[in-house]
Amino acid sequence: GFPCARLEALGTVGEEAARRRTACALLAAVEGWCRAAEIVTLHARADLEDRPTIHALEGQGFGLVTVVVKYYFATRRPIPAVKTLATRLFEAKDLGALRPIARSAFDLNRFSLDPGYPAERVGELYARWTENACHGRVQDAVVVAERAGTPVGFLTCGLEREVSRLWPIRLGAIHLT
Repeated sequence: GFPCARLEALGTVGEEAARRRTACALLAAVEGWCRAAEIVTLHARADLEDRPTIHALEGQGFGLVTVVVKYYFATRRPIPAVKTLATRLFEAKDLGALRPIARSAFDLNRFSLDPGYPAERVGELYARWTENACHGRVQDAVVVAERAGTPVGFLTCGLEREVSRLWPIRLGAIHLT
């Protein structure tokens, strides 16, 4: 394996300088935890408007790898179907075709752009993640697109359980599109 971790939340309060100092202190503490747990690389997400967190991450040696743009869609409105492709839920017979798609489809991602990850292993990481998604271990559904009976693409979907527990609505997310 390749031990890695992800910062899920880095929340601070106060004026900008105080927030940056607090974030730096928290990052220094998590660095000790990573060393003790033999974590090789640590990823963090920061909102583009959160300057104190961004400056703290840069000041502590984090390098920008990629920028993620998130989109919102209200599912009460239909999405027009693409008539040239058939789509359906994953079936066990698809796995052999989806693993090679996963190996090559995600060539520009946080792992391939991070010099801390061995480039030759990134494709296999996505192939295994896709296999786990297909078996329901990391996602709730996998949708397959096929042309002439052959899978040509897929997306994975998951219920945002933490958010859904806090709000009286069910939220979902598409991962590895």
